[in-house]
Amino acid sequence: MEKLPLELHYAILARATNLFSLRAVNKHFWAIATPSAFRFIMVRNSRKHAEGLLNLQGSSALRSYVAELALEYPQGEENIEREDSDSGGKSNFFSYSVHFPR
Repeated sequence: MEKLPLELHYAILARATNLFSLRAVNKHFWAIATPSAFRFIMVRNSRKHAEGLLNLQGSSALRSYVAELALEYPQGEENIEREDSDSGGKSNFFSYSVHFPR
């Protein structure tokens, strides 16, 4: 892969439909696809996405690439709640403040 012209690597990056899969190809594509893959993050109101967001927050290497974060609520699901075992009540997955220090 390293023997391909650099322009070809970036052409592949520009046409990739799944940057996260491209990151898995090798270390080189991981390095060139990571900034673009994490520039815009779409988060849905689910436990999986909440955990992913917390993992991203904990990674100083990846969170530095985040330029835009959007929360998507499917139509009619603005008030999805989960059982909160700590307080015995219910709360929204994203009712907690998340900070991305640079």
